[in-house]
Amino acid sequence: MTLHEAIQELLTTSDQALTSSEVAEKINSSQSYKRKDGQQLTPTQITARVNQYANVFTVTSDGLITLIDKDILRFKNAYYHILNRFRDGKYGFFEYKPLALIALFVGWRDRFPYRFLDYPSQEVIDELITSNLEFLAPITRDELISLIIRLEEKDRHWLWGVLQDIKSFPKPSAVDFRDFFNDIINEFTNADSFHNGQYSSPQVLSKFIGSLFFIPNNGLIIDPFAGTASSLLQAYQYNFENSPQLIANDISLTASILGSLNIFVNGYQEVDYQISDFFAKPFPDKFADLVVTVPPLGIRQKQYIYELKGVSPVLLDDFIWNSFDGMIDATAAAILSTVSLLKEGGKAVIVVPDGVLFSVKRDFLFLRQILVHANLLKGVISLPSGMFRPYFSVSTSVLIIEKTLPRKNGIFLFDSSKLTVEAFEARSFEIKSAYHNQDRIENSIYIDPDEIPFKNYDLSPKRYLLEMPSGGNHLPLHELCEIIYTGTGVNKSNINKNHGIPFIQLGDLIDSTGLNEIDNSKTEYFISDEELLAKSPRYIPDKAVLVAKVGSKLKSSLYRYSGPALCNPNIIVVKTNESQLLPEYLITQLQSEYVINQIEAIRHNIGVPHYSKTDFINIQINALPIEEQRNFIASFYGKKLQEVKKIVDLQREDDLYNIIASLKHELKQPISSLGMDVTTLDEFLQDKIASGNSLSWEDYVVPLLPGQNPSDETHLLFKNVMHRMLSSIKDAQETLTKAEEILNIGGGVFAPEKIPLKHFLNQVIKPVFANNNCTITIVGDEREIMADKYQIEVLFKRLIENAIKHGFQGRTNKADNLINIRISSKTANKDYNEIIVENNGKTFPAEFDIAKFQMVGQTSNRRSGTGFGGFHIKRVIESHQGELHLADKKEISESQFKVRFKIYLP
Repeated sequence: MTLHEAIQELLTTSDQALTSSEVAEKINSSQSYKRKDGQQLTPTQITARVNQYANVFTVTSDGLITLIDKDILRFKNAYYHILNRFRDGKYGFFEYKPLALIALFVGWRDRFPYRFLDYPSQEVIDELITSNLEFLAPITRDELISLIIRLEEKDRHWLWGVLQDIKSFPKPSAVDFRDFFNDIINEFTNADSFHNGQYSSPQVLSKFIGSLFFIPNNGLIIDPFAGTASSLLQAYQYNFENSPQLIANDISLTASILGSLNIFVNGYQEVDYQISDFFAKPFPDKFADLVVTVPPLGIRQKQYIYELKGVSPVLLDDFIWNSFDGMIDATAAAILSTVSLLKEGGKAVIVVPDGVLFSVKRDFLFLRQILVHANLLKGVISLPSGMFRPYFSVSTSVLIIEKTLPRKNGIFLFDSSKLTVEAFEARSFEIKSAYHNQDRIENSIYIDPDEIPFKNYDLSPKRYLLEMPSGGNHLPLHELCEIIYTGTGVNKSNINKNHGIPFIQLGDLIDSTGLNEIDNSKTEYFISDEELLAKSPRYIPDKAVLVAKVGSKLKSSLYRYSGPALCNPNIIVVKTNESQLLPEYLITQLQSEYVINQIEAIRHNIGVPHYSKTDFINIQINALPIEEQRNFIASFYGKKLQEVKKIVDLQREDDLYNIIASLKHELKQPISSLGMDVTTLDEFLQDKIASGNSLSWEDYVVPLLPGQNPSDETHLLFKNVMHRMLSSIKDAQETLTKAEEILNIGGGVFAPEKIPLKHFLNQVIKPVFANNNCTITIVGDEREIMADKYQIEVLFKRLIENAIKHGFQGRTNKADNLINIRISSKTANKDYNEIIVENNGKTFPAEFDIAKFQMVGQTSNRRSGTGFGGFHIKRVIESHQGELHLADKKEISESQFKVRFKIYLP
């Protein structure tokens, strides 16, 4: 417990405000917080800490310390009190979290049976649930009663006592409790990755979709996938003056409990929360003015029989209608079922995975054809890529549907995929105004529905926002090439590492600017038996350009080999017509901004970023005359070589400067200490020789003055001086070793090899720290990485050394100082392995900056710094073309590991 938490706990239970002296006295007496130096807390320290947390405490003119929102804090503390009691017990997630929320609600509502103080028998529990939660469906109330009955007797008795405490709390205002309760529910569903947060949407998103439309008086708002009802409630509050009716639905009992409580607390007393599988059984005879919903993301795909209720067949082309066989994918069914709820003039706002916008899967193509040809789709807004992170990495968009006449300007498209969530929130009012007023704003466009069929009904906003290059002789790539095809799929059992036909993989392609060339010698894998291939092989032509179609980088490489070789399906093979397009020139264009912008417009970010060959062959290339192409190639690569040389030279110069500056900084203290001790020791030994006295480890090298306390001057003991000198030498040697390591990383031989990472960490890294003040745990699947063994050893040593040096200072119990290394079995991009390195030591200070951390090798008058650790880490990860991130605050909010590095390596 921190000091401010101890003060907060004290004031929460106190009936009156306290002075800083009273607070210090009570905390010292209860020992709820202890200073590290063992000293008593002082009033001055209490005052300083209270001033630091002005959002929690206030100080009156009389010097009395009070809590802000004290009544709410009582409820919040009770909530966490219940969680902490049950968290480590045998009760599952579905049990202890809802119990805590229900206890808060029942205590706040304050409807108790007259026998409440008795032991909680079945009868008392039935009466308590019935009297307080009568708005819940009977099946849900029965589930809650059985949930309490299933508790062990001692836990049920304990919970009953906590409930009586909550009953006695002063009641906060309805508005304050509503806001607090909504925050707690969202924390419940998200902070613990509850089914990946599927029961609750981010507040930013709920506010946006809930405030997009007004409805008529007494209009009906429905959310068929309501979860905790956050989106439904935002729509309700936005339309509050029109007295809307609400209907919620979800398949989960737990979701219905949370959502019903949330709806009731927010002031809507006629709770209608239904429990059903809306995919399979859409509501009969419900006609909504507005539907706002976030169908569950990442659900297992099924097929559902679905009637096209509410979509008139006469509006659809015959070829669309005839392609429908009554079976449809679950996500498409969810969208069409939602549309079927709308009355004429009704509106729907639906959040969908981006795959719905462009997938060539029959069901999604069919869905888009219906939405466009039936004049239902009125807008598409792509959301920030980080909207659902860290709980979901899938990119999402908002579909705006209205059963009204066509809009004057066509379908509104807005792309916010590159915005942060904060930037999207700041622009949300502007986006809504642009939609309603049919204005054109930055990142938006209106498209004629008749344009959409010509782009395979792709609804991705960024595709339509792309401004094609003007001037020059821009032609589609397929008009400049002889062959464009994707690689060959090969059964894993037919691939080996030793012999056969070379099989080029994504990792074999080169990711750098300039003329990247590869040949058969670069391959890591071979096909054993050509006859076992599923189809006739299509060998890679000599001088073909190989392009990665999966991942965030093209890795365009010129292939030089005339023998038989194949590549995997994630690579596109391009054989240019050299009378029109030189392969080297194509590579220059694939590295140019105008082509990269086109690639970004066609690249999809569902799971692993990718694009299709169909889209790739239509990118526009500026086809200069052949002689001009040759001149451009020479100029382009000449400039690239100059740029690379300049960067290398500057980096080498900076590295040398930083190493020298760091050496000066790091060696100054041990050398100064060593010099002073040698001088003192020299005088001490000369006196011993002259006097002929014996030498003892317990001698003071400097005679103590009258009145000096020997216990305060142990640093002057001969044995401690010798120990300090040896430590100074060791520190200097370690500094020189680290400097040498930096030079090796920067200029040494980079020798990547396949390393089984978990085995390497257990056998090479973990033993080094066996005697250190920490406990290291390595978990996760075995992952093979391509890396320089020396550099990887440096990387993990530095991360662990930083934790020991900065995180565990003053903590002597080895078992309490935890370092976890987790190798993730699920990566955001299959080209990379995710490694989590976390510890439960001191948290980073508020001003901590990951960029500065990686520059701590820079010192002196350029930048302040204290050593090599972060600089080592940066250089190793850079040399492996990987990435380093810090976990964000939400991700670690309830974790005991507040320091968490996320490393991505090939």
